[in-house]
Amino acid sequence: MAKSIRYFLFAFFLAANLALILAFYSGKSGAASWTFFDVGQGDAILLASGQSQLLLDGGPGAELADKVGRAMPLWDRKIEIVAVTHPQSDHLRGLVDIIESFEVGAVYLSFDEYDSNLFRDFIAAAEAAGIPIVRAAAGQKIALGEFDIEVIWPDGEESGRKNDNYGYIVMIAEAGVKVLLFTGDIEKGPEAALVGSAREKLDADILKVAHHGSETSSGEDFLRAVSPRYAVISVGAGNSYGHPSAAVLDRLKGTAVLRTDMAGDIVFTQKDGSISVSCEKGCGG
Repeated sequence: MAKSIRYFLFAFFLAANLALILAFYSGKSGAASWTFFDVGQGDAILLASGQSQLLLDGGPGAELADKVGRAMPLWDRKIEIVAVTHPQSDHLRGLVDIIESFEVGAVYLSFDEYDSNLFRDFIAAAEAAGIPIVRAAAGQKIALGEFDIEVIWPDGEESGRKNDNYGYIVMIAEAGVKVLLFTGDIEKGPEAALVGSAREKLDADILKVAHHGSETSSGEDFLRAVSPRYAVISVGAGNSYGHPSAAVLDRLKGTAVLRTDMAGDIVFTQKDGSISVSCEKGCGG
């Protein structure tokens, strides 16, 4: 019996030390990743660097918690930041389960209120868990592992608006020399305002195409300012909205377009100044 106990303790301490070593090197690897989850007609994006994560939106269903759990290290059950670009269900519903399944460091919102039971349930769950709620506004900067993140929209006048496409959160995330631009569901009005006020910040290697590729977004001037190498469209197969719009796809000619309805989960990884991409169902030609 004593010998069995010794073997058990040896195995336990070996496993614990291995986990610590893996955790240390995962945090020091210099790698950063962006995962665009296939959540149907909605958005859910995970930024990860070492043991630090930011989850941007939660998609329309309950499957996100499982996807996020598989994408994160086995020993890590904390998401440092959950950001909601806007409170409609295709961006919010999956986050209620996230709050119940993970430790969350802070929630970023641009809306003070929104008339839906889902939004009220989300706020109640965050408050019950003691999670700080931060009002997102242009100029905020966040350091997250290898990432330098900045909120560039909404500006002071738009932050806190109850419900329109001017109040949605837009973020840029830089890791090393590469930049990703998250656009939520903003439409051409905010795009034009950003081109006028923050054009120098818009140039990005990877663009999350706004509003699932809707014709109401992705104007020509905005796309010229961003000049992305990759454009990711988070969209549901056979959706009733006709997303992505043929006009938007035409405006994106010359850019490598990846769609979650075709590629499944899309993962970009940056290390040592270079970007690689992998897709659950293949990235196509």
